[in-house]
Amino acid sequence: MSNVDSPAVTVTLRGDGIKMATFLGTASRRFYGLGPAPRRLQVIWKARIGGGWTSGKFASDANMYWSGTGWTGMPALVQDGGKLYLLIGGYDHKLRKIDAATGAILWACDFGDVIKSSPSVIADPHPTSAADKYLVLAGARRGFGLAMGDPRIASYRAVSFATGNEVWRLPVPRTRNYTQDTDGSGFFLDGLDYIGVEPGWFYGLDPFHTRPWQVAGQNHRRPVVVHSKLLLGTAADAARDP
Repeated sequence: MSNVDSPAVTVTLRGDGIKMATFLGTASRRFYGLGPAPRRLQVIWKARIGGGWTSGKFASDANMYWSGTGWTGMPALVQDGGKLYLLIGGYDHKLRKIDAATGAILWACDFGDVIKSSPSVIADPHPTSAADKYLVLAGARRGFGLAMGDPRIASYRAVSFATGNEVWRLPVPRTRNYTQDTDGSGFFLDGLDYIGVEPGWFYGLDPFHTRPWQVAGQNHRRPVVVHSKLLLGTAADAARDP
């Protein structure tokens, strides 16, 4: 499929491009396949995902070990150079690019905590090289070992489809909610990536333009925030609750 300015995107098997861009296929979240299901399934390969440690819900809770591939565990699918590739996140903290024909893992990017969302893939309309032709975006828990409110928390990130290198990360601020995770899968519409994060913020991001972000002695890039709306109260609001 190609990224166009309508949620009614046509999904096709022909040619290179993004085939499954996000959770349930398109921004409309209503793609269920290209015809009847096969009469039988046959396993042709397996890839081990494993598991990883993550923090408890509250500071007093014990750490937990989670295994698997997330709430939905749904991969994105891209055809590039005539070959199909799967993009999928795991509870072992890693986002992977997998050769769909062989199961070979081509790269794995560590997000620092269990990856909760199904990944989304978007095409750069003006790529300068093969490395920035596609971006893969995914959300994770806040970061294992980081306390709530830590300024380093950036649970929504984008990586290069070609290399698996991080392109940017979105700081996720604390609000009256107990979490700073990103569960959802963003979707690309009219040149912006739209994503809601668990603390209650909803963003419209320019995923192809970034700014420097320095925090706690670390140098990162963050996307340009074009629109933002807090749909939940702030930490100050919580202090005023009866």
